[in-house]
Parts: sequence; structure tokens; C-alpha cells
Amino acid sequence: MIKRTMAFLLAAVVLLCGVPASALRQSSSGGSENLAYGKRVWASSEYESEVYQSPKLVDGDPATGWSSAGVPPHWFCVDLGREYVITSVELVTRQDYNQPETRQNFEVRASNDSTFSSYTVLGRQGMESVGYQENFVANVVDENPYRYIQVAKTDSAYFFMSELMVYGREATDSGDLKTPPSYSDMAG
Repeated sequence: MIKRTMAFLLAAVVLLCGVPASALRQSSSGGSENLAYGKRVWASSEYESEVYQSPKLVDGDPATGWSSAGVPPHWFCVDLGREYVITSVELVTRQDYNQPETRQNFEVRASNDSTFSSYTVLGRQGMESVGYQENFVANVVDENPYRYIQVAKTDSAYFFMSELMVYGREATDSGDLKTPPSYSDMAG
């Protein structure tokens, strides 16, 4: 009876308080550490409020997030610090307000060039919105190592994301370099 009561109380705390930050450091599939957690992030624009600045994308708190401002294109990037073979990328969508336009028409891109003059698309979301309070997950099959991850809007709509999580393994010198399909900057 005590175990059942404790489980109920724990479930109630999680529901009332949201997802704990420690849970955002682990893959939803139970795998590796979030490689993006606490790393350097920059964006095309940022909303004026400190609550919506780009570092909020990697702070482990789904109640915060990044908000675009100004004229498109809208995008944000993270520097993983070194190259990794990416196995999945997860995006926590806005949890407190239903904005379908922020959960559609975007790409997850990877590069070893911080300017993204060339990149590989690891995943994309088309015209259909990710469900309200659901996460976008791109399971990556590309075996090439990458240092930079960018999430870019492919239309001119407003963009908001709560959290960026990147999972993968360390790149090795032997055999991690393969030739992926590369995409030039589609904006121009």
C-alpha cells in the first residue's frame, strides 16, 4: 500500500510540476545524455524578454524557451563543442500555449561549419503540425559526425521551441566519415 501511495504521489508531483530537468538530459528512449544541454546557442533573432532568449533552449526547463522576433528567416543553432555521430534530435514544443504554426514547417540541420553554408538535413516537419504538448523526434540514420545543429523554419511564420535535445555518440577517427547527401543553403 505504501509503494502504491508513493507512486501516486510521485506521478502527481510530475503532473503538477511538469517534466523535471533531469529527465530532459536523457533520451526519451532511455539512451545517452543530452549533448546540447548547457551548450552555446545562438539564433537569428530573439524576443525582447529574457525569458525567451536562445540559451533557454538548452537549460533543461520545458517551461522556458526561445521565441523568434523580427523578420524571417527564423532559426537557432547549438555548438556541441566537438563532433558527434547524431542518433536523434528531440524538440520540446511550447507546453503552455497552443500555437500550431510554431510546430510545423521546420528542418533539423547538421554541419561542421558554424555558418551552415553547407549542411545535411537530419529531419523535417512539414505542413502538418506536431501535436499540442507533444515532442518532435528525428531518429537519425546518417553516420557522419557533426558539431553544429540548426533548427530552421522553412516558412515565414513565427517560431517558438521550449527545449532542444541532441543525442549521439562520440566520433572516432576510424570510419565515421561517410558522404551524406548535402544541401546548400536553401534560402539563397
